[in-house]
Amino acid sequence: MEDIEKNVLKKHTVTVKYQESVTLSAVKNVISFDEKEITAQLADENVTLEGEKFNIEKLDTDNGELIVTGVLKQLRYSKGKEKRSFLKKVFK
Repeated sequence: MEDIEKNVLKKHTVTVKYQESVTLSAVKNVISFDEKEITAQLADENVTLEGEKFNIEKLDTDNGELIVTGVLKQLRYSKGKEKRSFLKKVFK
């Protein structure tokens, strides 16, 4: 039974509507956000949205739902906590 529960937690969905709205399921937490980049924590990986004019419309960690509006340009996955270089932080 425990294996089934772990697999359910790893599954998630990403819905993009006209490159203007993104809905993510199975979100545990939002690690960082600003109007150009949002990084959310899933079960065993992170997902980063890059674009412009991002706004978090809804964050419900109890149900794992994140809704973001803005202009989506890129979506990428990474394992664990993302490490950012000092220069990238300074010239963000």
